[in-house]
Amino acid sequence: MRTVKISFYAIDEAHCISEWGHDFRPEYRKIRPIINEIGNAPIIALTATATDKVRTDIKKSLGII
Repeated sequence: MRTVKISFYAIDEAHCISEWGHDFRPEYRKIRPIINEIGNAPIIALTATATDKVRTDIKKSLGII
């Protein structure tokens, strides 16, 4: 993977990071550390259903804010 230049990371259904990442699928909370390991690039997190609280949690988890 290190030889491939990743231009950006697209995370669809990003609300799952907040809604499932705490208990049901804790792996969602590991996305940012994985990105750090692979190589830094812009992140786009997509969702149509996140509340303000969930959006803030997504941004914190992904290191966007």
